[in-house]
Amino acid sequence: MKKLFFTLFLILLLDTSYSESFLDPLKIKNQYIFYLPYLFMQNETKFDNKNLFQFNLFKSNTFLSYGAMNSRGIIDLETTYTEIEYIYYILPNLKIKISFPFIYDSGGYLDPIIEGFHHAVSLPNGGRDTWYNNKIYVWFEEKNLLIDKSCYGFSNPSIFISNEIISINPYISFTIGIKPGIIDNLIVSTKTWDIGNFLSFNYFFNDLFLYSGTGIVFMIGNDFFKNNFYRKKNFIFNYSIGGGLKIYENTAFIFGLYIQTSPYKTGIKRIDRISIINSYGFRFNISKNTILQFNIDEDSFTFAGTDISFNISMEIKL
Repeated sequence: MKKLFFTLFLILLLDTSYSESFLDPLKIKNQYIFYLPYLFMQNETKFDNKNLFQFNLFKSNTFLSYGAMNSRGIIDLETTYTEIEYIYYILPNLKIKISFPFIYDSGGYLDPIIEGFHHAVSLPNGGRDTWYNNKIYVWFEEKNLLIDKSCYGFSNPSIFISNEIISINPYISFTIGIKPGIIDNLIVSTKTWDIGNFLSFNYFFNDLFLYSGTGIVFMIGNDFFKNNFYRKKNFIFNYSIGGGLKIYENTAFIFGLYIQTSPYKTGIKRIDRISIINSYGFRFNISKNTILQFNIDEDSFTFAGTDISFNISMEIKL
């Protein structure tokens, strides 16, 4: 009898049917300026076609008041992060992904909207209402650092190679990523050479989807953040966990947590703490080969991330 139950459990666990591809991990990326230019590792997933083209657009707002910065400066900016990714299966269980990001840091337009929302639901504004609206201001007094004009440009590309250890269900893959330090542009791009790895685990059960993963990124070399914001460590540990549910024929609700350690030692809690990005979103299978995703991210646990971040992603299978 025990053997029978064990056999049935294995059949359920190793179900060879792979669920619809819109039941996938959310595209979560920590939009904090202290992490954005570095290599970012995240959960990988299986798709049927040999090629996949993906476009990601993140819009985030960050405000650290003079008090939150321990009377040592102010950080106020809005970041628009756009990214084009191309994924190609070299072999049936081996794929390569190339990412090309563009970052635009400015004053933006979200400040009065966020303030109005906080007032409407009786939430504190954290000093926002005592400072200028829609103005970029990155000031760190002890380093004589002041950025009060928009910064933008291409950030360094990233290359990932994923080996799918199990490509049915559960799905398990191991990914290696590298970001060369080609472009150096203040808070937009760093001249560090980054290398990382990530182990992904996805499991499907009917209309339910669960995922988790863990990895590490090493930043090799000197850069703007090491020189100006006391980046003392050359590595970041990260961990993700989440799940989703198919709520309609072509629609899924997905949630996720992306947790990462901080390499900084500034003495400012909102920079030095571990960040826990919680994300909630929907994925829509709008056509046979096209998936649309919308999600909202924030760190409402340790407050070591952007105040809020919005993301729209589109995936096109070729």
